[in-house]
Amino acid sequence: MQEQIKYFKSLRSVRERSNKVYEKAKTNSLNHFQVDFSKLQEVVTKVIALIKRDYEQISDIPPHGRWRHFDVGGHARVQTLINEWKSSDCDKLEITRRLLDLFVISVLLDAGAGNAWSYKEQKTGNTYNRSEGLAIASLDMFKSGIFSSLGSQPYQVDADKLKSIGVEDVRLAFQVNENNPLDGLEGRANLLSRLGHALKSHSTYFKSKDNSPPRPGNLLDYLLSNSTTNENVTFVKLDTLWSVVVYGFSDIWPPTRTSLEGVSLGDVWPCEVLRSPNASPDSTDHLVTFHKLSQWLTYSLIEPMTKILGITFEGVEKMTGLPEYRNGLPI
Repeated sequence: MQEQIKYFKSLRSVRERSNKVYEKAKTNSLNHFQVDFSKLQEVVTKVIALIKRDYEQISDIPPHGRWRHFDVGGHARVQTLINEWKSSDCDKLEITRRLLDLFVISVLLDAGAGNAWSYKEQKTGNTYNRSEGLAIASLDMFKSGIFSSLGSQPYQVDADKLKSIGVEDVRLAFQVNENNPLDGLEGRANLLSRLGHALKSHSTYFKSKDNSPPRPGNLLDYLLSNSTTNENVTFVKLDTLWSVVVYGFSDIWPPTRTSLEGVSLGDVWPCEVLRSPNASPDSTDHLVTFHKLSQWLTYSLIEPMTKILGITFEGVEKMTGLPEYRNGLPI
């Protein structure tokens, strides 16, 4: 069973399990969808045309990370923070840790907001909703120091403070009221608490060099301790970062998610069309791996480490497009 758990937490299982659904689609054996494969080339042509319209070359396409949401409305909010930290003599390592703190907390708080909620940014007076609104709200929370237990250093997220944040704190920070309801308010507060416990429980990935509480951003130090350097370029294996994401943050998942022997698999779900009629009760043949949140978090974490420290991640091609309603399934 441990090998099965390891498999379903792996990146390779995303393509392999999704391919089983794809094979069903090819024979029109799905319960809820039909696929017209005669339109596939038309879709490919359309996508290529859009890429050529917007980018000179494929390498110009930015990763599907959280950074773009922070810059909604044409405001370079992340770069403004970086510039402020540089002016206060903050070194590149600590700048990167702070961005990792921010990106982790913002990605995890990005569950669906519903159709009625919006957030008004005080600095610009602009109002945003959905992912962009959640991004700006979480950025303002981060800048206010709500995630830090150290009064002299507001720009951090640490385990001790996360465990003390309650529903009322989240309600106020997200400007929630009767006329501005937010889906999953209590769930977000519980998630922050679970993240605090995860940082403590898996401190190997997140521990500080001093006696301060664990931070998500300290995963940078773990990665650097498992890196290689060649001609002044630092190389980190994607598998090393992936292990931090799927094992270090494993405690964030609610108990309703699919599990094996009490171990949560995260973003893994049953697909009944794959279940064999003669399958045993403990069969896992019908499970399909997505790891949408984990992959989005991984893409988001890679970007600041690449841009600020010049780290090269080896094996990024193992990842997939994000399997969500906006993007479709990975193939």
